[in-house]
Amino acid sequence: MNKTVAIINHFIKTQIAVDRIEKYSKLPGIYAIFFIGKEFPIKGFSLPDNKLIYIGKTESSQQSRDANTHFKTGKTGSSTARKSIGALLSQSEKIIPVVRSTSDFIKGRTSHFKFDEVSEERITDWMFKNLAVAFYEYPEGKEAICNLETELIQYLNPVLNIDSKSIDNPYKSFIRKLRKQLGLTAHTNYMREHLTLGVRLTNEVLPSKKEITPDSISVGKYVHIWQQYSDEIHKALKSNIIQNTIQLDRGLFEKVGNRKSYSFRLQYSEGKVSNNIGGSAVARDLDYFLTRSKIETKTVIIKLRKDFVLTITKI
Repeated sequence: MNKTVAIINHFIKTQIAVDRIEKYSKLPGIYAIFFIGKEFPIKGFSLPDNKLIYIGKTESSQQSRDANTHFKTGKTGSSTARKSIGALLSQSEKIIPVVRSTSDFIKGRTSHFKFDEVSEERITDWMFKNLAVAFYEYPEGKEAICNLETELIQYLNPVLNIDSKSIDNPYKSFIRKLRKQLGLTAHTNYMREHLTLGVRLTNEVLPSKKEITPDSISVGKYVHIWQQYSDEIHKALKSNIIQNTIQLDRGLFEKVGNRKSYSFRLQYSEGKVSNNIGGSAVARDLDYFLTRSKIETKTVIIKLRKDFVLTITKI
């Protein structure tokens, strides 16, 4: 307990207004965010005497977490503090939520969102005018840092800490509801936008029956299977639909291979493979087939699921 109080006193004594910070620590540790403005954006909220509103941890450095995430425009998707502040500001200001990525939309991740460019700048401006930050360097292991963060959160109950570590925060439910509504709004707007443009978001491409003979099995033993699905894959890549699915024949793969799993993730950025597929011969052979066939991939993610459904998602 004495250590906890000592750290809190350290935070209070060393806090610096965000717009006056010249240097961030390069060490891991715990950071505290304070509200130093005139009116906090929760009706009826009484700011604690220490004015502390958020406790967070970083296992890398304060530079990476505070400077490059929390206080940086465009980083709401990776910052729960920015997301909560944006949610609170949306009660009285024009704050527009947008989906973080097409993939998040397709997977129904409504809690994953950010804000449009103007809103992001508005949030950053508010943070620089109203917040201060302090940092306690704690270059210990991951578990020790996490335990210290939890101890401080449960002792202080900061208003913006709304995850499972926060037990007695009376505003946790309120902030979560605001964030949930923004996430739903972002996904609803995304859907409407694409419907307005006449773009279908998902589609199932139905393949014709495929066959493979022993003569077609070679060094790249899955290449000829992918060749069987050439028309469907080409159609999916050329369509204006964001995600296409193709049901593959499990038997074709099991005839030529003996693997526990055939699943893979193959990502292309501007037509080039951008992830490691070294451990999947199935993915390597698909890439070989697409490259040899000169089928444009541009920027897409291709996944083969355990149920042998191939998904092709434009990002």
